[in-house]
Amino acid sequence: MGLLLLQNLAVQQAGRRLNQPFDLVLKAGEVWGILGPNGVGKTTLLHTLAGLRRVQQGRVCWREGDIQHMPAKLRAQAIGVLFQQAEVLLSQTVYESLMTARYPYTGFSLVDRAEDKAMVDAVMQALSLVTYRDRWVNQLSGGEQKRVAFARLWIQDPELYLLDEPTNHLDLRYQTQLIAQTVQRAQAKQGIVVMALHDVNVALSYCDHILLLHEDGRVTQGSQAEMLTETQLSALYGCPVRMLQEGPVRACVPVPVETHY
Repeated sequence: MGLLLLQNLAVQQAGRRLNQPFDLVLKAGEVWGILGPNGVGKTTLLHTLAGLRRVQQGRVCWREGDIQHMPAKLRAQAIGVLFQQAEVLLSQTVYESLMTARYPYTGFSLVDRAEDKAMVDAVMQALSLVTYRDRWVNQLSGGEQKRVAFARLWIQDPELYLLDEPTNHLDLRYQTQLIAQTVQRAQAKQGIVVMALHDVNVALSYCDHILLLHEDGRVTQGSQAEMLTETQLSALYGCPVRMLQEGPVRACVPVPVETHY
C-alpha cells in the first residue's frame, strides 16, 4: 500500500503539457530521484506533489485522500518542501525563522512552547547554526541560507520530504551530511523522500527508485539499478555517459566531446 499515489498525472506549465500521463505509487521508506534535462518539468512536478500547483490532469493522493482537498494545516504537517532557492520573505533572525517552521502545529501563537524551543535548539546544534542564532537570514550567504532551509524542514518534521535541487550552494561536506540525515529522518518515521536532481551521482548515492522525465514527454520509472544505466542516461540527456565502479561506489561521468578550434 502506497502513501503517495499519482493517477494519470500530467503536469502543465503556461498551458503546455510537459509529460505524458503516468501512474506512480510511492511507499513508506522509499527515496525517489527525479531526473531529466532542463525544462522538462522536474520542479513543476515537485510543486504539484506538494499541492502548490493545481492538478490539471489526474490526481495526487496522500494516504488515500486527494491532496487538493487537504486542509492547509494538515498538508503542512504531512508535506515539507525544500525550494531550489532559499526564500527569504521577511527580515528574521535565524532563530525566528526556525521557530516559524513549527506553525503547522502551533499556529501563530505569541508564546513559544518549550518543546518547540528544544527542537529548534537541537536542530541548530546538529547543523552548526548555534552561532547564527541572532543573525538576519537575509544577510547570510547562499550556503548558510540553504542550511537554514534544511533546518526549517527538519523542524517542520513532515512525512513527505520534497527536495528541489538540494545540493545547490552547499559544499561537499554539507551536501552529504544534509541529504543523508534528511533521508534518515524520513525513514525513521516511515516517510518518503523525493528529490528533483541534476546531479546523477546524488541519485546514485541516496535514491532507491528513479523517475526519468524525457524531453518528448515520456516518463519512465523503476529501481535505481534499472534506471541509472549508461543506455538510459545517455538517451535521457542526449549525450554519452559512462558508469564507473570502484568497490561499492558507482559514479556517472559524461564522455568528453571533441572540440575543434
